[in-house]
Amino acid sequence: MLLIGLAALAGLSAGPAAAQPLRLVLPTSNDAVFVGGGPAFYQYTERNFEGRTSYPWEGGQYGFVRNAVRAPGGIRYTRFHEGVDIRPIYRDEDGEPLDTVRSIDDGRVVYTSTAPGASNYGRYVVVEHTWQGCAYYTLYAHLARVHVYPGQLVARGQRLATLGYSGNGLDQRRAHLHFEVNLFLSDRFEAWHRVNFPRVRNEHGRFNGQNMAGFSPSELLVALRDDADLDLALFLRDQPEAFAVAVPGGRALDIVRRYPWLAPPGGNVLPGGWEIAFTGSGFPIGVTPLRYRVLAPSVVRVSGAVRYEGLATNGLLARTGQDYRLSARGLRFLDLVTAPSVSFSSPSATPDAW
Repeated sequence: MLLIGLAALAGLSAGPAAAQPLRLVLPTSNDAVFVGGGPAFYQYTERNFEGRTSYPWEGGQYGFVRNAVRAPGGIRYTRFHEGVDIRPIYRDEDGEPLDTVRSIDDGRVVYTSTAPGASNYGRYVVVEHTWQGCAYYTLYAHLARVHVYPGQLVARGQRLATLGYSGNGLDQRRAHLHFEVNLFLSDRFEAWHRVNFPRVRNEHGRFNGQNMAGFSPSELLVALRDDADLDLALFLRDQPEAFAVAVPGGRALDIVRRYPWLAPPGGNVLPGGWEIAFTGSGFPIGVTPLRYRVLAPSVVRVSGAVRYEGLATNGLLARTGQDYRLSARGLRFLDLVTAPSVSFSSPSATPDAW
């Protein structure tokens, strides 16, 4: 079992939570991510583009790696893939995958979905971890079998499930583990979902994939291999900014309460507005208080990668000429991200109400 990062020396004080190093293991026995083995690590996707079918392993990576379009600057990819798709390395004589799926760290199982048709994830498990003082969530999807239950405490490297191909559009050939590392967006997701999608049943409560914003698992694992003392907050704040928005203030934000590294330390006076910086996928990387009053959400900054290089924004922005505005999807997303902080309880203990 490969460990990423170093533990504090035995007998020494662990120090403040923010200084505790991460010790993570890979979610399966496939370790090709560390030896430049893209095709050996990522499961391929089927791509049909301009009449040609191909099977690129790059489609299994995190980021904008799917749905090719031809743009003035070349081919661009507009569909965001929230995690990584990890190939199996063990199969039986009938081709069925046998790989064990493991928790990458100590944690608590907060959700299991055992109905293969309930979402595109198929069967999946969500585990909550406390890393450097904050709660993060790993998601393991397309499972053949789930071996844990909600509320169960799990140890680093403990078996969670068996890799499979449950979920829409998969078959035995493309069996893989879809793996994500996420922030949790809002305790009030279920109420938000009822308001915005009244005719769509939410099968998964607060642990619906829409309520989690992910960053690249591969980048995190490789960064930890190279720096055992990685500061996770600095790593996340250093993700490339794609755009920033201004939103009304006058209230504390729940996401900042949960992830205080997002915002600089402040006093007791709530600002007139907040500026929130996002990556292209909508992952928040910084929250800045504004001195002026903000009356409605608006775009305040768009990066050159979006303007000139065709970086997608996951449908959160709309463009007219050289001007950008929040799309309907972007406004809904901000409504979720900027939910007010009224409780210091954990997500599992917070009432489902605005």
